[in-house]
Amino acid sequence: MAELEMVVGDADGTESMPNSSSRVHPAATKAIDVHVENPEAQTTAEEGSDFLTQGLTRYALWSFNRPLTVIMAVFFYLITLTVIVIAGQFFVINESGAHDWKVITSPTTERVDALDAAILDTSATSSSPLFVNQDEWAFSFMFKASNGNVFTPANLKAVKDAEAVISSLSSYSEYCVQLYSESQENLGCVSPKSVSGAFYENKTTEYLTQAEINATLALLWEDLAAYSFFFDKGFNYTEGRLSSKYTRSLYYFGAPLHGYDTISHDEEKQEEDVQQYQIDNLLDPLINMYDLPLKWALGTKLTSKAVQSTDDGEMEVLWISWTLYNYEQVSIVATDFLWAFFCIIAVWVYMSVHTGSLMLASTGMFEIMITFPVTYFYYRAIFQVTYFSTLHILAIFVMLGIGADDTFVFVDAFKQAGLELQDVQS
Repeated sequence: MAELEMVVGDADGTESMPNSSSRVHPAATKAIDVHVENPEAQTTAEEGSDFLTQGLTRYALWSFNRPLTVIMAVFFYLITLTVIVIAGQFFVINESGAHDWKVITSPTTERVDALDAAILDTSATSSSPLFVNQDEWAFSFMFKASNGNVFTPANLKAVKDAEAVISSLSSYSEYCVQLYSESQENLGCVSPKSVSGAFYENKTTEYLTQAEINATLALLWEDLAAYSFFFDKGFNYTEGRLSSKYTRSLYYFGAPLHGYDTISHDEEKQEEDVQQYQIDNLLDPLINMYDLPLKWALGTKLTSKAVQSTDDGEMEVLWISWTLYNYEQVSIVATDFLWAFFCIIAVWVYMSVHTGSLMLASTGMFEIMITFPVTYFYYRAIFQVTYFSTLHILAIFVMLGIGADDTFVFVDAFKQAGLELQDVQS
């Protein structure tokens, strides 16, 4: 191995001859002007024709001789891009849309888009009220019986209680899908696919008898094409299998809302109105009704199960609306990201222990965190990609793992270089 010699500049500017006393250990703290000379490497670089190798070699030597300049330049670059991203308000989370998980060029997607466009055109040119079902606004219940059969007096009472949250709302008529006659007379809301509505129709009793339930099941089975929605795959009235572990209900929401002329009239505002209506009148009352608990201090009630105890066991109640889904997703992700703070602290502590230096750990964590706005600068400003969702923020966990590992690699490589230098000197 070629001997590494260092030429140290004297105070008067002259250079002393290389000798054993002029060799400097890398751990030395005295600021000196160091020039690395390697005759063999210089000869190879001069004779070689690889421009990239020569350029990288010169950059490496230049950086080695000016560590403070390089560090300050890197920090200036990082801070500048971060300031641009913050000042430009680039960090704006987009709301989930209908095409987030669709292949835009797919024939199926194109047909659905064509149908939606036709509905909008019809609504825009219609001179009469036209209330169109909005699938993404629909509110759906799912019921699961622990005893394997929801069609019992106690379990159907639990279903009725859950659906009463929406069926008892007088204001629901302002948001439901409206039914009009040929003469444009408003006939009220389109009937929902309601379990309680099917079994409790024209009945005022709180609990049905099993005979009444079975009689209703027989009527529903006669029109299976319309009512199979209420049964799971194991139900078969003809074969005497009258048990269904699951059932469901669906309540429709339509547009345009009152105060809007067409579906396309301020469409985003209409969706916001529906979302707020469902939060205030459906989601919050259901959370209170089933007394959903917090699993942990930094959690959210939205991740807890809604269960109602009945004489026949427990009835699990689930609900979903795509309008509420967007709200719940943001709420859950927001609380989950509170845990990211503790992850950052844990990784920083581990880096401090592994490197044995608070300064290295802090500097490494700073550069890990600042890579997010720097990368987003190229994503948004250079490549002009405007879509940014909560899913992108999850990259912080990937960055913590990769960034901490890179810090360990550089620190270990630096320590290894010191050992190799000792071997050369000896």
